[in-house]
Amino acid sequence: MLSKNLLEALNDQMNHEYFAAHAYMAMAAYCDKESYEGFANFFIQQAKKNVSMDKRL
Repeated sequence: MLSKNLLEALNDQMNHEYFAAHAYMAMAAYCDKESYEGFANFFIQQAKKNVSMDKRL
């Protein structure tokens, strides 16, 4: 069983990953609205990386 401190640290890390993914998606939406397709795609890929990082934890 994992220690309480380790569980809290993992939970904090997952929260940071999802927060970052949410921020990236917001930036992607803005870029898409402004027709910056390359930037929008970049931010979407970054968001996917953050969510996949959470799944690995």
